[in-house]
This record gives sequence, C-alpha cells and structure tokens, in this order.
Amino acid sequence: MTRNSCATTVVVMALGCGVMPAWAADPASAPASEPVTEVISKKMVTNASPADVQPGTATTPHPELMPRSTVAAGVALKVDNLSPTVASPGKDITVQVNVKALTADRLDTTVRVRAGGALLSRAELDADRDVATLPVVSADTPVTARKDGTQVTVKIPAARLSFPASYGVLPLVVEASRQGQTSTLATFLPFERTKEYEPISLAVAIPLTADPDPEMVSPDPGTRERAWERAVKDGSRIDRILKGTNDADVTYAVDPALTGALPKDPGKDNSKNGTEAPPSGAATSSTSSPNGSSPSPSPSPGSPAGSGPRAGLAERLSSLATTHPLWELPSGDPDLAALLGSGVSKEHLASVLRSDRRLADRVSPDSTPVAWPTSSLTQQQFGELKSGYGPDRPASLLLPSGATAPGSAAGPAGPAAPAAAADAARRLSDGTAVLAYDETLSKLLANSSAPDRVGLVQRFLAETMTLLQQSPGKARRLLAVAPRSLNPQPSTLNSMLSIARSTPWLRSISTGSLLTTARSPEATVTQLPTGQVPSGAIDAGGSPLDPSRLGAMEHDVDRLQGFSSALAGPTSTTAPAAQPTANTRPVDPSAVSQDLWSLLSVRWRGRAGQWEEARRLLDGRVSSLIEGVSVIPSQVNFFADSGMIQVTVVNKLSIDVHDLQLRLVPPGRSPRLRVPESAQPVSVAAGSRATVRIPAESVAAGTVVIATELTTPDGTRLGVPDTTLSVHVQPTNGWLILGLGGATGVIFLVGLLRTIRHNRPRVSAEDLKEIDLE
Repeated sequence: MTRNSCATTVVVMALGCGVMPAWAADPASAPASEPVTEVISKKMVTNASPADVQPGTATTPHPELMPRSTVAAGVALKVDNLSPTVASPGKDITVQVNVKALTADRLDTTVRVRAGGALLSRAELDADRDVATLPVVSADTPVTARKDGTQVTVKIPAARLSFPASYGVLPLVVEASRQGQTSTLATFLPFERTKEYEPISLAVAIPLTADPDPEMVSPDPGTRERAWERAVKDGSRIDRILKGTNDADVTYAVDPALTGALPKDPGKDNSKNGTEAPPSGAATSSTSSPNGSSPSPSPSPGSPAGSGPRAGLAERLSSLATTHPLWELPSGDPDLAALLGSGVSKEHLASVLRSDRRLADRVSPDSTPVAWPTSSLTQQQFGELKSGYGPDRPASLLLPSGATAPGSAAGPAGPAAPAAAADAARRLSDGTAVLAYDETLSKLLANSSAPDRVGLVQRFLAETMTLLQQSPGKARRLLAVAPRSLNPQPSTLNSMLSIARSTPWLRSISTGSLLTTARSPEATVTQLPTGQVPSGAIDAGGSPLDPSRLGAMEHDVDRLQGFSSALAGPTSTTAPAAQPTANTRPVDPSAVSQDLWSLLSVRWRGRAGQWEEARRLLDGRVSSLIEGVSVIPSQVNFFADSGMIQVTVVNKLSIDVHDLQLRLVPPGRSPRLRVPESAQPVSVAAGSRATVRIPAESVAAGTVVIATELTTPDGTRLGVPDTTLSVHVQPTNGWLILGLGGATGVIFLVGLLRTIRHNRPRVSAEDLKEIDLE
C-alpha cells in the first residue's frame, strides 16, 4: 500500500502518518507473531473533509490523545457525528459512522456500538479494554463499505445505556465485523443525570507568535517583508487561529513583533524601548561623498506604522481586543527556559526582556505583560528572571500545572492537594502570580490541527469530567493554553471552544479573573523546584540554543552596539539612517540586533535546520555592517629614515562614520619600522574613502607586514579580519649621504680643473719667432 496523506481518510499506524503494514490491509496475511485481538490498541484513525484541510495542518502533535483504532476487518472507522455529546436519561444517542474499505472497492460489514462502565479517573481514559467484555448497546447495522467511505447512522436507545452515578463518562466503542475479524474505534460518552457538583471554571489562552521562517531575517528588506506577509495574511496559520477563536472566550498571548517595528522618532530616546535609531553623520569627513552632497535620510527597511501586513494584523487585533483580552509576551517570544539554562548574561537577558510597549501603543492599552517559559523554572532560574525584568516585572508567570508543588519553601500552605486537583490561580512566596495550565487539556488544543472534530471534543469532555470527579464539591479554576506552534483546523478549534461554553460542568471565565485570584492572599502558595525540571509539556522539540551558540550571538550583539557608537557625529547623536545607493549598504544595527534576538525564540524548538539557516543569514548581515568600513590592504615603499605612511579607509555603508581609531601594529620581533602606538582618528563619509597619514621611522631595511586595527570609539573592531599592509623599508642614514655628497663634490672639482686646463690655447715655435718683442 502506498503512503497516504493525513489530510484524507487514512489509517495511521503507531504515531502520526505512516505506511500501513500489509497485514493491516489484508488480515489474512497478518504474521503469527502479531495476532489481531479484540483489545483496543494504541493506534489511531484520522479523517478529514478535503474542503476543511489546509496545507500542513493535519499533523497531530499528540496522537496518544486521539481516538484509538484497529483495522483487522479491512475497514477503517470514523465517527462523523455524535448527538447529543453528553448523554442523559431518556434520550437516545445517534452515532454517524463513516466506514471506509481498505482492501477492496466494496466490503460488506456489520457495525454496532458497545459501551462500558463508568470511568473514574484520567488514567482510566487511556487504559486498554477488552472489547468483547463491553455490552452491546445498539442493533447490528449492515453496511457496504466503499473505498471513498460509506456513512451509516447507528442509534443507541436510551434504555440500553446504564448510568451508575449522577454524572461520569462511559467508554464507547464502535466496531465493524467482517468474516470473524473486527475493526474498532474508541471514544467517550460523558453522561449527567443530576447536577451534584460545583462547575469548573475554565479559561483558555491562545498564543499568536511568528513562524520559524528564516526569510524573516533575510538581508533583503523585500524578502523579509514577504515572509512576514505570509505569516499574517489571509489563510495563514495566524489567520486560521483568529478565525477559529473569533467568537470564543479566549485570551491572546501576542508576540509584539507581529505588529511590526515602532516608528523611529528622532526626538525620542528609542534605546529605552529596545529600538535605536541609527544616526546619520553630521560632522565633516576627511573626504566627501562621491556626489559631494549629504545622503538624504529615510526610514530603515520594514513596515512603517500604519502600513504593511503587520500593521493590518495590529488593526485586526485592536478590534478583537474589545472582546478578547491580550497578553503581551516579550518581543520575539524568547525561550526563557533555554536562555536561563544556557547561562545568558544579566545584561543581555534584561535587553531581551525589555518591553517597548508597542502592543499597548498600537493595539490595546490594556494588554498585560506575562512571562511564559516552555517548562517550569528552578528557584535559581526564577531569581535570574526577576533580576532580568528589574522593576518592570510581568503580571504573571505561566507554568505547567504538574511542574509546581503546593506549599512554599517557608512553610506549607495547607494540606497538599493532588497536582491535577490544584487550582490554576497560584502564587509564589514572594507574591508573584502564577497561572498553572493543565497539560492534557492544552495538548488537546494542540491537536485541533487534526480534522477529527468528534474524537477531540469527546476526549475533551471526558478529561474535564474526570477532573470534576476528583473534587466535585470544590470550586476550581482551570487554564488551558495552546502551543506556540498551534496550526488548527478553524472548525475543529471552534468546536472545542464552543462545547466548553455549552457543557454544564464547565463555566468559561476570563484570564483576568485568574490573575485577580492569583494576586489575592487566598491563592494557593506554590513553590518551584530546586533541581532539574521536567521538559516542556506542549511545545515539542529541543531548543537549538546552547551556551556556545548563545555566547556567539551575545558577542555579535555587543559588536553591533559598539558599531552604533561610530554612527553618532560629534554634534549630532540622533538622525535617521541614510538612503542606500547602488554602491552602498543599508545601515540599521539595531534592526540586526533585534533579528539576532529573534533567534532566541520558542518558535525554533524542533526546527534546528531553519534556525541554522536563519543564523547563516544573520552572520552575513552582521559581517556586512562590521566589514562595511575597512582598511584597504596595500603595498607601500618607505625609502626614508622618517616620513608618512598613507593608509586608505573605505566606507561602503550608506551613512557617515565618525571618530574611528586607526592603529598600525608592526610585528613584535626585530622591528624594521617604528610607528606611534597612539591611534589616529578618522571619519569617513558614506560611500567614500579617506586617506590617513601616519608618521613612521625606519630602523632596518627589509619588508615589514603590518597589522591594522580599525576600531569604533568604544573599541569595537571593524573591517575585514587580518587586514595588513606590506611595507618595503629602505633607510637612507645621514652620514652616508654626507660622505657620498663630499666625494661627489671632489670629483666634480677635479673634472672642472682638467677641463679648464684642457681648453688653454697653445703657441707653436714658428709663431713665437714672429712675435715682435719690441
């Protein structure tokens, strides 16, 4: 049999999608070592209506919570509808079953329903049950199954159901028999005879965070913007979440980065909110730009306020905020558990956690800051987290319910309640509000990516009913949260949230009421573990962060911060970035830093390949800035005892750089050339070059390879690493010049005298006789 997509009706063997073994398609070929029994195995059937399936949404994160099935009879079963979802005395139950032939075009089979005794705990929901021992509660219904599925309606008469208690949940098994073999599908049927309990209050929080798309940090602004548009446009994962929760009582936990960057205000100190406007140079450089004019300012790449896809999402959230409370996550949604476990520095942690309040400015002033690690924290890690937040601590800490324990280090908070029965609203001994979410209910929300709506709803009802049975007379509050990677079928998610509103033992409440309770003295005091904590319950996958990678990212952020110090001129400290030209590179070190911090996000868990690609792109962007101003390597002839060496510094960026420091560092052994140890200042206009004259003295003849160091005012190294100058040194020495000059003078005089003597006139003897001496 070929591989089938989970987006159609398939049989999933083991966990998730896979190839169905041949013996599953043809029971006669089953190996003797794997007998097909009547015990419900931990296998699963998922089904979908093609119209309801979005690409990539049918993966089930937690298949162990989906309906279990066997396919021994050569048919697969799916419950399309179960009405009513909660049984009560005197009411018949209608089950619509889809029977799909797997081994032939048409298979004749008989469908019936069995129901067992009441289940009393959450653990019993996952217990194996022998189908043969469960009473049949319906008539046998013959059906001819086809390859594309055949729907049949099976009725369970009210008289056939037995309710042993006032309320509870029954195991329900649909089976199809053929030639002595049976296919099964297990689900649950909650029931209620009388209301003898205190309803459970349930709050739901849904995260809205970015996708793990490396193109969001691309060096090309257009590519980055298109990636963000894909993340928030109609039909995107974010859009499906909003459609599935539009009319539900949920709180949105929002990554502010989804709403775009804040506009840069030259009159505002944006460094306080985590954004920094890169200034344009105001001082005169040693050389001018090629066209002789100052670059014109322009905003940095990205969506300005009021435009672009993220601005549209901000407007949509602003409208929803009137009925859906908003939680503000730290920008980029950093993976707090991984950061604190990798030794992040206090300064960088504070930078990552610093809120720019853009969610309050753009979406809703009533948004509430929260901290949401993927797992619990140790007491030491929580102390580091508090220190990182400083005075601007979040309103609450979200933790898995099973990762905290009642009582405090200072003393017990009363009788220890079971973790499952504990209230969601808690507090630490220092007064920090803790909202503890139920892991299983949260996993069920994550499974809304699967199209098996009925199976999810019935499991959700069964889970909450068994929770109710633990402490039926106690008013309790529960919190369910979805994972950051939630990628739901909107109709499935909506069905789960809608059933929660209409279930008699559940009462929808807002997260605001949970926070109020958690801050009150009556809240259960809980304590954090002192040692190792369990891994995250709902955000699957390991973090790509480790101490080595984190240290490298912190180093890059420090370099970018140092680079920014060269962008402020001596008379101007804030100015917009210059407009890049065809021969220059755009400049926005603060935007690159923010994109580097985005690699700390929870969204990269389990996505090591995408993280590596994003890191590679950001390496290029960092290098483009740091190496955008550099020394040009060259060969220099220095034929003098002392003089000037000319060094050229080029600025390929679209902005002036100021007050750089240039030093030449000759080799330490037997120096042939002596240069001053002090650095020489240099400023370079955008897209131009500057020549720096550095005094030097020759010591001995030969070729000297001199290292160059170009740094910003705060000492950050710029330029291409290991840039050198090759200097050919030839000293002249003064005494030799004098000696050679004197010898040359003597030779000249001798030659002159000989020339004079050679040119004297001579008189012959005959001419002398003719001279009249008288």
